[in-house]
Amino acid sequence: MTAILVTGGSGYVGGRLVRHLLTRGDEIRLASRRPLSPIWAKDARTIVLDWDDPASVAAACAGCRAVVHLAGLSDAECARDPVQALRVNGEYTVRLLEAAIAAGCPRFVLFSTAHVYGARLHGVVDETALPLPRHPYGISNRVAEDFVLTAHAQGRIGGLALRLSNAIGAPVHADIDRWGLLVNDLCRAAAVGGPLVMRTAGLVSRDFIPLADVENALVHLLAVPLSAWGDGLMNLGSGQGKSVAAMADLVLARARARGLDVVLQRPAPAPGETTAPLEYRIDKLRACGFTPQADLAAAIDETLDFCLAQAKAMS
Repeated sequence: MTAILVTGGSGYVGGRLVRHLLTRGDEIRLASRRPLSPIWAKDARTIVLDWDDPASVAAACAGCRAVVHLAGLSDAECARDPVQALRVNGEYTVRLLEAAIAAGCPRFVLFSTAHVYGARLHGVVDETALPLPRHPYGISNRVAEDFVLTAHAQGRIGGLALRLSNAIGAPVHADIDRWGLLVNDLCRAAAVGGPLVMRTAGLVSRDFIPLADVENALVHLLAVPLSAWGDGLMNLGSGQGKSVAAMADLVLARARARGLDVVLQRPAPAPGETTAPLEYRIDKLRACGFTPQADLAAAIDETLDFCLAQAKAMS
């Protein structure tokens, strides 16, 4: 077993993971619902996966040493169709998990989300916090988690559910549908001359993690003994809470450092408006030997450079 199967490998996070694994020389199977021939993944074996065909899912898993599962509906898609959210994010995960078990694949990594904890995070959030998802995106990801964690606890497979916080960094292609994310949106606005527009005062705190750290974390977690995975549930973040306003200020500073004459428009806080800080704990990640570098400036720089290149190509 030598291959790593990656589902959702043409998306924002998945694309970066696939490209990184390929640069390391790993044998990658890139599964998609439609034919793909991406330049950034030309050395991957691409598979057209029919989620409703058990034979197709089984063939994708055959001979794999790990399955990395990122395929699923976005938060906006889940909101539009909660039933489909359960089908794609929940049922399809179970189908893939069972196929991986049947194929004798030793490891299954599910990329879940911090949204399983709730809509707005604050205070100390570690894996013992009671999940209270209030959105179909978080709910459907929690369903997927439970099946993976149960299989792991039963010893049927090494299962790991990673609750990813707010990843930032340049995508592998411009067609990703993630330009509504804070940093991506501000960087794209800066690349075309601004202004950088925020809809809120930005007092809420989030945990921002560079995609480079996500890449390195996955490589590390695939290499450590399965015993290091513990109960199979880990927060994946930087461990450093930062307000949305502070992140916007950092984007502005990095843009101006590149000579971009842009301004940031941000409404003032409402009278008495405050928010509690966030500490997204990653003790379990650190305990298995990985500590994120959290170079947020570098992640913003690469995103700005990507957006500038795209703006130049379209001018």
